[in-house]
Amino acid sequence: YMANSCVLPEYRRQGLYSQLLDKVIEISKESGFHTITSRHVASNNAVIIAKLKAGFKITGMELSEIHGNLIHLTYFNNKLREESFEVRSGLAKPTSDAVKELYTSKP
Repeated sequence: YMANSCVLPEYRRQGLYSQLLDKVIEISKESGFHTITSRHVASNNAVIIAKLKAGFKITGMELSEIHGNLIHLTYFNNKLREESFEVRSGLAKPTSDAVKELYTSKP
């Protein structure tokens, strides 16, 4: 779970957050994590856009009594898990043999 990252206002719009994301993704892959998740206030466009550009996907929404509307984002280091998410959410049809097996096997 990626929490509490920040770039001070005087250093924003210089690519620092994108560099931070690249490093977090790299370290998480090396460490064997399947996903990176985060939650953001829906109006936090700068962070949400940066993460979407880095390959994060919107995987949920939440209405919080404390923070209001939140967007859940996930980066998939595990490409089979990413494909499975896309199939389950209706964004894609299965392409890999492993994911096809999940959806075509008889019980």
